Amino acid sequence: MENPEERKNQYQNLFLVSLELDGNIYSKVTGEFKKVSWGVGTILEQGDNFAGTHERITIFKKYLPLIAIFPLMFIVYFFIEYQSKTMLIYLVSLCFSIWTSLYIGLDASINFGLTSSKFIISPFVDIFERQIIISMVGYSLFFISVFYFDYFKSFIERMHLHQKKLVFVGIIFVFAGYSSFSAAMGSEIMKVFVILFSSFMTCRYSREIFLIQKYCSYAFNKINLKKIFLEKMILIKKLSYQNIYTHMLLEDSYILC
Repeated sequence: MENPEERKNQYQNLFLVSLELDGNIYSKVTGEFKKVSWGVGTILEQGDNFAGTHERITIFKKYLPLIAIFPLMFIVYFFIEYQSKTMLIYLVSLCFSIWTSLYIGLDASINFGLTSSKFIISPFVDIFERQIIISMVGYSLFFISVFYFDYFKSFIERMHLHQKKLVFVGIIFVFAGYSSFSAAMGSEIMKVFVILFSSFMTCRYSREIFLIQKYCSYAFNKINLKKIFLEKMILIKKLSYQNIYTHMLLEDSYILC
């Protein structure tokens, strides 16, 4: 004879499965029925989208080592003889950071929600794809700036003459990204704009900064900067004390009068 408890568990599991097939879920804690984010109907209606997403993730997983290693090999080959070791260490560290973040995003897009009934596909897939695009755009801009710097030099000098217009255009693009697409897209546009604007300004004043560091190195000394800061603080305190004494003398003279 079949155990009644076992039959009860079978009916319970069958009931939960039928709920999930209808796109619902039952919470034992609250005793409520809730809609889940996917169901069989969703899979059948959006099967092509899910298949395309899985195909893209498979391609990214296969070729991600090339995306991570090729820029690193190029940077080491190109900068090891022509640039300083500090720049080389910085660029290699940057490549490793990008490589690590991409693999973390790949792992999250594959494994997050793998055993959950609420996710048919990981919500981190879109974030990972956006990371891939941003990394490729960043590498492309870096390589273009290395090989075609002379072509962009005059353009950068002209951009310096229109800083206000450049900032205004950047603000418009940021608001357009927030309103038309999403907050994440607006945030990414803002990051790209700030980086490009900082690069323009650094490139424009790089010669002046180099000359100051070369011939006025004492100005960038931490001890001198600390000394100047302390002197200014002492001067401010003296001025504040003098103002207090002056105010007290004026009050005393007013009372005496």
